[in-house]
Amino acid sequence: MWSPVKCIFSPVVLGGILGVALGACANLTARPRVSHHIVGESAPFFKNIAEAQLQLKRGDFFVVVSKKDKKLWLQSLKDPATTLLEFPIVSGLNHGDKQIQGDQKTPEGIYFVTHQLPQERLRKVHGAYAFNLDYPNLLDLREKKTGGGIWIHGVEYEDRVKLGFDTRGCVAVGNPHVGWLNERADMRGAAVLIFDRIPALGEVGLEKADGEYRKQLDHWLKVRATGNFESFSSF
Repeated sequence: MWSPVKCIFSPVVLGGILGVALGACANLTARPRVSHHIVGESAPFFKNIAEAQLQLKRGDFFVVVSKKDKKLWLQSLKDPATTLLEFPIVSGLNHGDKQIQGDQKTPEGIYFVTHQLPQERLRKVHGAYAFNLDYPNLLDLREKKTGGGIWIHGVEYEDRVKLGFDTRGCVAVGNPHVGWLNERADMRGAAVLIFDRIPALGEVGLEKADGEYRKQLDHWLKVRATGNFESFSSF
């Protein structure tokens, strides 16, 4: 489900982010090109010192999460078919799109990182760091979805990531990985696309002028510009 959101980006920049993001999502299952990092289950692995010192500025990347694939990807905005970093995740204990407070489901849609949580807000279960997402966004509110406090955060013990589905709705990653995000990626305002599962290449996509992604993207931008959310159909 794609969702209108309040964010720091202008409509033009946001439209560009969504365009490249949607195109990249159609390519992720088609063996995405990995140019920099594939992060393992315990600690980041880098091919060389230059890669270990990679610094991602705001606007260099966007985040894609696939709950059923149990993966998080950082994709390049300059070349959205290129994966900059990949590592495993654990998401909501219950499957499906979040609807209400306490359903222990991870929301699906387009969200943005609003801020990093201060250390005093974190409990042991949240691990080393946490980044807040803007759930519920405008469309979630129109659909009367409830809840909040959806974060990308670390874990209290590293093996938790292997459980796949074990959070109250957040996306959790290993502490070495969330530490890498804290130190090496400017997460402020980062777009985060959360899927149940990444759609396969060829089913839909931006490669066709009348492709379903293109239709939905164009419709989404019109809805955002006019505020006519009743006409928005998700996919």
